[in-house]
Amino acid sequence: MWIALLLLACGQEPQVEDLPPVVQEAMAQDLDAAQGAGRQAYRTHCQDCHGMDAAGDGPASAALEDEPGDLAITSRDPDRIRRAIQYGIKGTAMPAHKLDAAELDGMVAWLASLPEPAE
Repeated sequence: MWIALLLLACGQEPQVEDLPPVVQEAMAQDLDAAQGAGRQAYRTHCQDCHGMDAAGDGPASAALEDEPGDLAITSRDPDRIRRAIQYGIKGTAMPAHKLDAAELDGMVAWLASLPEPAE
């Protein structure tokens, strides 16, 4: 994972093989159009804090007082995900995001589809 962060910091896209296996599997999934757009919206709006693999370890996370959440262990409830994106989370560094409906729907679908960590 450190390799992926280093590459991102240098402005390079990390190669899929540089990512943890669970992320490689998620990226290899056939995504419908909404989920594909949602993954792209995540990369645009969320990756800096939540990281490439949504573990809460993005390059901007070090500057935050509260660590961003690991999205693989958060709720799979689409309504909770939607509210967190639209309105932010009070008392945390999670801001509200103003996304168009298609971007928001896609991001919610993609985040709800993330694999849960193995126990």
